[in-house]
Amino acid sequence: MSSTVPAWPPDLAGRLADYVTALRRRADLSQRDLAARAGVPASTIARLESGVTTDPRLSTVAKLAAAAGHRLVIADGDDELLTPEPELRGNCRDVRGRRLPAHLDVAPAMEDWLRPWWVPKRGEFTFIRNRRRRDEVRAEQRDIVDRYLADRDHADRE
Repeated sequence: MSSTVPAWPPDLAGRLADYVTALRRRADLSQRDLAARAGVPASTIARLESGVTTDPRLSTVAKLAAAAGHRLVIADGDDELLTPEPELRGNCRDVRGRRLPAHLDVAPAMEDWLRPWWVPKRGEFTFIRNRRRRDEVRAEQRDIVDRYLADRDHADRE
């Protein structure tokens, strides 16, 4: 006995026409109305729904979803939403004005009075190279955010 398990992740490119049609119908809009709300040509929606265009720009799909009262999200296999890092990362630079590596977590640098004389000054921010320490910091940050959200939800209920 074999059970059919839907493939994860779903084939978005192959089923994009179905998704766009479902968005439009759930919002009870015609192709022309959805196009007007999203600020795209009606022919774009017609091409998407007919399957002629199978790989549109992400911004186009996001506009269509927003115009239909939906939003695009990125979630993991457990349906936990992925949230972007704070805007701090793009603004962090070292002493010479270079951006810090994008794949590493940004951390405040040591205060000058705490920094030993043999450690070079790296600027206002530095990054965590030790994976174990990085994972500990991320877990602490998740706990802080979870507690904040729980407190906020508790305060909203009262």
